[in-house]
Amino acid sequence: ACFVLLLAIAPPADWDSLMYHLRVPAQFLERGRIFLPEDNLHVALVGLPHMLYLPLLRVGSGSAPAVLSAAMTIALALAMFALAFRFWGEACGIASLLLLWSSPIVLLVGGTARIDLTLGVFLLLAHYALLLALRREGDARNVYVAALLAGFALATKYHALLYDAALTPLAFAAVRSHTASVRQTAAKLAGCLAVAIAAALPYLAKNVLLLGAPLYPFFAAPAIEPWLVPLFHQTTVAPGAAAGALHALGDVRQSFNLGDAFLHPGRLTIEQEGAFYYASPVFLLFLVWPVFRRDRILNWLGLPPLAYLIVLLAAFPRTNLRYLIPAVAPLTVVAAVMAVRVGKRMLPPRALAPVGLLLAVLALGPSLATASFRLSRTRLVAHALGRTSGSTFLAAHGASGMPAYWRMVRFVNDSLPPHSRVLELFEGRGYLFDRTVLADPRLTNWPLLAGTSAPDDCLRSLGITHVLVGDGAVDYYVSRGLRRDDVGLDALERLVTRCLRPVLTVPGLTLYQVSPPS
Repeated sequence: ACFVLLLAIAPPADWDSLMYHLRVPAQFLERGRIFLPEDNLHVALVGLPHMLYLPLLRVGSGSAPAVLSAAMTIALALAMFALAFRFWGEACGIASLLLLWSSPIVLLVGGTARIDLTLGVFLLLAHYALLLALRREGDARNVYVAALLAGFALATKYHALLYDAALTPLAFAAVRSHTASVRQTAAKLAGCLAVAIAAALPYLAKNVLLLGAPLYPFFAAPAIEPWLVPLFHQTTVAPGAAAGALHALGDVRQSFNLGDAFLHPGRLTIEQEGAFYYASPVFLLFLVWPVFRRDRILNWLGLPPLAYLIVLLAAFPRTNLRYLIPAVAPLTVVAAVMAVRVGKRMLPPRALAPVGLLLAVLALGPSLATASFRLSRTRLVAHALGRTSGSTFLAAHGASGMPAYWRMVRFVNDSLPPHSRVLELFEGRGYLFDRTVLADPRLTNWPLLAGTSAPDDCLRSLGITHVLVGDGAVDYYVSRGLRRDDVGLDALERLVTRCLRPVLTVPGLTLYQVSPPS
């Protein structure tokens, strides 16, 4: 938990936070309203947690949203303890609390403004409320509490819909245990559905108003960023246009498999930090689940997240590993219960505590290695103690390409004229820039532009004064299997030769000034 907080209070440095988790809310504040930014269709993914980020950003703290995320991560750990303690006793609660931290992905994501752990809190609490209702503890209205939380989860991230669907049989069983007839059960379930929809409605309505689809980009044609619309004279991508680029990021990761999840997670994700997203070894305890198949509550806790994983990975085998996080908390509780029960069957009472602690330390090995690596490559502790400024921290952030990026940001902010309009190609981290920047979150800016007349006049008709090319990102994706033709790299090289003059080159990035041929 301390490590997560250290990450959170440091200046934001992860790609997703700088690309939209922080940037889009900051744009909302600058404009004074919720709107469709000219360069960022990730506005579709801005949901309930980001509304909580607004007042935090308003007071001038770029780290506060990550601190809120860290608090939600710790709340998730406490919710796991409460759930396990209530149903299976103190030992299971303590084991659950310990074993959550055996998942390095929880450490690395929980200390950023990314919302995966906030989603996990909503879903686990909804699950918990249904389990209480099923066991007839407290008020039957817990099912409505669960529905409200399930709606908040959907208002946080789309794939909550899959987990909510996996909870439906449990909701039916919980409601049925409190009603005497099928009609009453149906009426109460309809009420729960209405509550969930009402909780998620502002988020879904925002997407309908801005992008024409409540779950964009699902069930909708791919949209074009507003700044490109005048070139295409339409708001959606024409069939066949930049088709390879639109799917490039998904294609450069391998399909999910258990071997890589435990041993080589970097193959399953495009994020560089994904090399540390090791699946926790505690999940091997599921091999003994059949021994305890008669535990009704345990089954109702474990089966929905397993169903969620099966459906998610069957539909999207190349999914981002962070999308598996909603299943981590409930399955960790299941594993903790198994560990305690197996220990009690196999070990004498005096050996339980020392053996349990030893196994916990071994399970925490990947997380400890991850934390040690990050602490050795950054100045997290020095920054937390006030010995290093935010600027110095970013300039020495050895765990990513941030030092070079921060150097580029400072040059653009300090040296380019205020009226400059910078087009980013294969780079989407626009949050730290003071100048007008057209970011490239989907890495499709150039593939879309290459098929228009814009390159003919060296992009000047679009008001572009400078172009920032993410050479490092291109090399990284090409090394992972991205085809040059899919993103028009040869055509980009011709544009650079004919129209662009280098201004500054740092590792992984090159800034050009638009300079038409004489």
